[in-house]
Amino acid sequence: MLWAKNAKVQLIVVLSIGTGTGWLLGAEGNGAGRNAAPVVTPAGQPDGKDLREAPPTITVDGKVLTIRAQIFNNRMPSFGHREGTGIYFVINLATKDGTPMPDGLVFDTVCGIQGKNKWETRGFDELKINKPPMVRIIPRNAPGWTASSEIDVVVKLRDSAKKEHLIRAAGVGAREVH
Repeated sequence: MLWAKNAKVQLIVVLSIGTGTGWLLGAEGNGAGRNAAPVVTPAGQPDGKDLREAPPTITVDGKVLTIRAQIFNNRMPSFGHREGTGIYFVINLATKDGTPMPDGLVFDTVCGIQGKNKWETRGFDELKINKPPMVRIIPRNAPGWTASSEIDVVVKLRDSAKKEHLIRAAGVGAREVH
């Protein structure tokens, strides 16, 4: 079972006729994360706390959460005008022991940090996947520098008691998709 909130839906279909000739058809839905306005600011937060100090695991409601992040630079040819940069993150959050995620988690912000630069977005697609239990968030249209070298990816979230947590995947490199 898959539950999606504000999800970008992509459907690719390959049609083939007995001659071996095929057509590639694509269709997209419009998710809230697609058109979110990015913000580029210094890497620190307003309270002076450096986001690069966020830990790679956090404990929420007695469950240890882990993060895995990937960055993709989509260089696939497209028909017509392509909106945005084509650079997107895929971030998976899961419990360390594979049990269901805590209830009431709210994902607030995703940041990409490289040196003194920070890209921040509150618009992203969010998928809850039951097997294995995890949450996948996909921020899109990151600036070009996020694909140029390794960056830190930080997710800001709140638990059911509204307590804020930061979790970080360090040294994430981009992969090109051709």
